[in-house]
Amino acid sequence: MFIGILFFNSYKAKKAHRLQTAAYESIIVTLLKNQNEQQSRIEMADELRETLSVSGAHIRAEILSLQYQLLEKLSENNLLE
Repeated sequence: MFIGILFFNSYKAKKAHRLQTAAYESIIVTLLKNQNEQQSRIEMADELRETLSVSGAHIRAEILSLQYQLLEKLSENNLLE
């Protein structure tokens, strides 16, 4: 009888442990998935930041070039004072 109770308690403990382990594994999988998604978003944000930086530099250079062209035209037509 005593041995039967020990086996039953051992069975219950193992089952509880398996359920708890499965729950922890599920949480870990969810956390890893969230981490991967967040890492993906960070990489996309970094790429966007780089693209915007390059585009901004290009736009600034184009504006400067247009300003020089405008000054040249104004100078050619004696419109600068």
